[in-house]
Amino acid sequence: MVGITITSTVVNLNAVDSSILQMVFVVTIHDADKNGQDFSMVENSFIRICNKENNKELCRYDLTESFSDSDSVQIGRVYKTDEWHFEALGQGFSGGLGTLLGMYN
Repeated sequence: MVGITITSTVVNLNAVDSSILQMVFVVTIHDADKNGQDFSMVENSFIRICNKENNKELCRYDLTESFSDSDSVQIGRVYKTDEWHFEALGQGFSGGLGTLLGMYN
């Protein structure tokens, strides 16, 4: 089984440089292709994005069931127009972080 790490990341949108218009949040399995891994091998794994100010869950994905054939997932993005907005994406991919980065280059 793949090891699981529980972590939290907090983004203060008021501190983000004004030239940044979008941030995409992803989760990947390191060296998944090399090791023949995908999220079906990760038991009880999920990822969620919450608004820290009111603890409202903006999105939640069960990685094991929803992305069993993927090794990378675009969870969601925050983007700026006149203010910051959140969009849940929930898009799974195979090919690791390189595949995801290639979409934005």
